[in-house]
Amino acid sequence: MIGKYVLPALVVCALALSGCEDKSAIEKAQDKVNDALDRRPSEDIRDAAEDVGAAAKDFGSAVKDVAKEVAHDAKSTASDIAEDAKDAAQELKDSAK
Repeated sequence: MIGKYVLPALVVCALALSGCEDKSAIEKAQDKVNDALDRRPSEDIRDAAEDVGAAAKDFGSAVKDVAKEVAHDAKSTASDIAEDAKDAAQELKDSAK
């Protein structure tokens, strides 16, 4: 499911980056005003690139959260298995007496 969104996202990012250039403080201020008023050149493409960036950030945060949960669950499960193995070994030792 993620794969079908990767290529369009990369295309949008590439188009947005291709328009980057060094700008003066006045030009940057004009861009901010035009952005606020939705009258920048290629506004739809720029908005889409901003949305892709925000979605990528959200996706990264979600992946990080899931990875933390998985690591915590794996550690907990490993601890439980170790405790069960220790108990089983003790029972085996006790039954051998």
